[in-house]
Amino acid sequence: MVWWQIGAALGGAILGSGGGNRSQENEVKEHQNEQTRKQYEADLANYKFQYGLEKNADGSFVQLYDDDGSKKGVLNNQYEYAVESLKLRKKADQETKAYQEETANQNWEMGKAQQDYEWLQQDRIYKQNIDNYTEQNDFNDLEYEDNLARERAVLDERVLESAFQNQGIIQDLFEATGTAGFNKVQAELGLLNRENTIEYQKQKQLTNLQQSTRSASYQTAGKELDIIQSRGLTDFQKASEYLNLAGKEVENRFAKARLNLDTKTQQQALSFQNQMLRREQNKNALDTAKQIEDQEVAALKAAGQAQLTQAGRSQGKAVSMIMAELGRHNGYLAESLIRGQDIAAARMAQNRINSLNVVQKAALAEQQIDMSTVQNIQKTMMNVEELDRGLKMSDAKSQLDLDQIKQGVFNNVENATVDVKKLEQDLLTAQTDTGINLKKIDFDLDNLGSRFKTNQDIIRSSLESAVKTTNMNMKDVYRAKRQADLLNNARRMLDPSVGRDRLDLDEFKPIELPQPIYQDPQAPEVGPPPIQGALMSPTSFGQALPGAALGGISTGLSVYNSMNGAKGGGFLGIAAGVGSMFSNLF
Repeated sequence: MVWWQIGAALGGAILGSGGGNRSQENEVKEHQNEQTRKQYEADLANYKFQYGLEKNADGSFVQLYDDDGSKKGVLNNQYEYAVESLKLRKKADQETKAYQEETANQNWEMGKAQQDYEWLQQDRIYKQNIDNYTEQNDFNDLEYEDNLARERAVLDERVLESAFQNQGIIQDLFEATGTAGFNKVQAELGLLNRENTIEYQKQKQLTNLQQSTRSASYQTAGKELDIIQSRGLTDFQKASEYLNLAGKEVENRFAKARLNLDTKTQQQALSFQNQMLRREQNKNALDTAKQIEDQEVAALKAAGQAQLTQAGRSQGKAVSMIMAELGRHNGYLAESLIRGQDIAAARMAQNRINSLNVVQKAALAEQQIDMSTVQNIQKTMMNVEELDRGLKMSDAKSQLDLDQIKQGVFNNVENATVDVKKLEQDLLTAQTDTGINLKKIDFDLDNLGSRFKTNQDIIRSSLESAVKTTNMNMKDVYRAKRQADLLNNARRMLDPSVGRDRLDLDEFKPIELPQPIYQDPQAPEVGPPPIQGALMSPTSFGQALPGAALGGISTGLSVYNSMNGAKGGGFLGIAAGVGSMFSNLF
């Protein structure tokens, strides 16, 4: 028994317990049958969608095909896609395997070429190192022999030099003895020459003093002339300042006269303009009165004519229109007259203001001229004071120059006195030095004998030290040669070919990559076709319960509403809802 039947039975029991009738039970069954039919149609559509099998009228299933001849259905399409993907993957893997093997072979060949090149370079470097080692050893031997020969030559040269020095000492002894006599005569002649030179310098200092004194007198006269010239120039500049001040004062007076004349001229022009405005205003008033009088005469004539030619209301209207026109014209003329008077009054007021402005500007300009006069006087007084100050400074500077000239003469006298005293002291010093030099020459002659013996001892000791130094240098040369041989041997390279057989890349050729193993996709198997009344949904109970419950509630409410609240409709709705819920679950 299927679950919807259980639900129907349960609903029937509930209906029975509630006193339901058979017609309601039949409606529930029909509703359940309709739901079962729709579920079966959905299962057939899903079966067709999954496997591409369509049910015929005779109840059998026929396989459907796409335009390319492949079977329809999602599972068939997925299988065909998996087969095609496997083919592409196999092709890509083969291409990748061939690329990797080719790359490995190329890398191995390049590494082999690099290894051969590096070994060749190592062999060339090793051969060059051995050649350098041999040449360095030969050079060390040659350098050793040359250094020994050089030390022997240095010793021989030292012995020969000592012999010449000894000969020179003997020669110097005889020369010094003869030279001492000449030095004594030379010292006496030098003293005489020094005395003559000092006397010449004394006369020269006195002559320079006389010449500088005469030069100072000329400089004093020149400074006095400069003072006279400066005072005359200052008086001339002061007179020029006063003359300039008088000229500026005359210009200011002319400027004030021009200013007063311009001011009066502008005031007269503004007064004339006001008189013209008043005359024009009077003329306008007379013209307006004349026009008003003419208009009134014309209006009276027109009114008289209207009274003669018209009668009744027409006559009254004509007279009213004439009088209205007369009033309009008179009003316009009066308004024009008043506006003209206002304009004339405004222009006259503006002219009075301009007149006052002209007077004020003239007063300001006159004050500016007076201020300019005061400034000119002050500037002239300042310039005169500056000229007086400059004259005083010039006089003071000239006086300082005169004092400086006098001080220079005094300094020259003092310097000449000091120089003469210095020359007399130099003469005394030269005489003393000459006496000491003569005594020194006698003393040097006494020391020549002892110095000769000492020089002989020095030459002998120097030869003995040179022999010892040569022996020590020869030992140093040997040690240097030994050290150079050790360093050369340390720079000698080891044979790089030792152990190459273990690193030869011929023993490490690239291996072939393994062939990948693939698993073919599993072909889809056709499941059992849907059976009417059997549930084909793979949905779990926990997932389907909320939807089934909601569907049952919806079905129960529909049944209850269709019954329009009749007696027993509630129980019938509950039975239909429970049956629908179990049908949806299972």
